[in-house]
Amino acid sequence: MKSSRKTRYTEMVLREALVEALAVKPITQVTVTELCARADISRGTFYLHYANPAELLEHVEDDFLATVMAPLQGTPCEDEQTFAETVLRTLADQPELASLALQPGSTLVERFFALQREQSLQMCRRRFPDLNDTELEYVNHFKEQGTVAVIRTWVQGGMTESGEDIAVLLTRLT
Repeated sequence: MKSSRKTRYTEMVLREALVEALAVKPITQVTVTELCARADISRGTFYLHYANPAELLEHVEDDFLATVMAPLQGTPCEDEQTFAETVLRTLADQPELASLALQPGSTLVERFFALQREQSLQMCRRRFPDLNDTELEYVNHFKEQGTVAVIRTWVQGGMTESGEDIAVLLTRLT
């Protein structure tokens, strides 16, 4: 079902207000009143769309996750560098949302890795054929957390390197 232009506008200004608020405080400190003031809408309008700021964040994360995953759908990504380049290119195209993923209280990174866990484990199996399933889980978790740390540093540093350069680095490290 298509949403009206007014609904899309309201959702857009609320998302922008959330991004602005999260630039200075964690989601647990963001209030409906603050978001409404930033978006220049009434509290009633907010509640027509979302129950609370955390639900708004979840919707923003859902949209961002769909954007990141769209280029990867339907085509198995056999090599880690291509996979990383696709993800990092999407992050670079939306820097304000990329920083959202790294906010305390955001579950976006965990949700992303959960969607890619089986594919990532298959890549680990190919790279480390002598490891058992438990060891592969450890390696995969290590790769995930290291990847998050590198991406966090890249985003916090203003993404001055290209996504492709970071993808090459991540591939070399993992």
